[in-house]
Amino acid sequence: MLGTVSVQGSQGVVRRDATRLVATKWFFSSRDLLHETRILRTLEGVQGVVQLLSYDEKEGFASMKDGGATLLECIQFCLPDDWHDLHLQVVSAVGALHALSVMHGDVKPDNILVDSDRVVRLCDFGHSLVLTDEEKRKASLTDRRGSLPYACPEILAGVPYDGFAADAWSAGIVLYAMVSGTCPFVEASEQCVAYTSFLDGVVRRSVSPTATLIASTRHSASVEGTMCTPLFSQNLDVLLQPHQEKRMRMDGD
Repeated sequence: MLGTVSVQGSQGVVRRDATRLVATKWFFSSRDLLHETRILRTLEGVQGVVQLLSYDEKEGFASMKDGGATLLECIQFCLPDDWHDLHLQVVSAVGALHALSVMHGDVKPDNILVDSDRVVRLCDFGHSLVLTDEEKRKASLTDRRGSLPYACPEILAGVPYDGFAADAWSAGIVLYAMVSGTCPFVEASEQCVAYTSFLDGVVRRSVSPTATLIASTRHSASVEGTMCTPLFSQNLDVLLQPHQEKRMRMDGD
C-alpha cells in the first residue's frame, strides 16, 4: 500500500501515510480525542500497541506511529501462512493491555496493524476502557461496544459482561478469520442460525468449538486441514467459549 489512504470510522477520519508510517486521526468530537489519547498515554511504551506521536485538541487530531497494512488488508490479499505467530502477537498485545487494566473493546482485523517485518500492533482505542478493580473481578459492564461480527454473545444479549472476556472472544473470531478469510457468524446471537448451531454443538452436545465449526461450515480443503490441526484447535477452543467464564484470560491471572 503506497501513498496516503483515508478511512472514515464512527469517531473520525484516519489518514494513513504508508511512506512515513504515520497515521493521523481527525476526530469528530474533542471528547473522543481526549478519550483515545488518554488511553494511548496509559499504554505508552507497551509492545504491540501503536504509539502516540502528538495530538492537538484545538485542531482535533492525533498522530500515531503506523504499523503498516491492517490485518484485514493482509487477509484480503492472501490468507497468512504465519497465522499462529500473528495470533500469538495479538494475544500478547491484548494481554499487555489487560495487565494495565485496559479493555480494548473493538479487537478486529481492521484495528490490527502488521508491518513489513510481520510485527503486530493494536490500534483504534476509541472503544477502550480502563477497568476498575470491581469491574475486573466480575461481569459488570453493560454498555454495548465493538463491531457486530466480533462482539461476544453476552454483549449482544444485553447482559452484564466481563470486558477482558469480551476481548478474548473477539481475538478468537480474529483467529478464525485469519485462517478462513471470513467470520464464523454474522453475529453471536440467537438471531443468527450459524451461531445457534454453534451454541447447540458446544453447549448442548459438548463438542469443541473448532470441531463444531468444522462440522457445520463449509471450508476449502486447505482451510479445513489447518483447522484440524491441534495447534489451531488448542488456540481457538479456549477463546470461542459461549460462556464468558470459560474463556482464556490474557492478563496473566
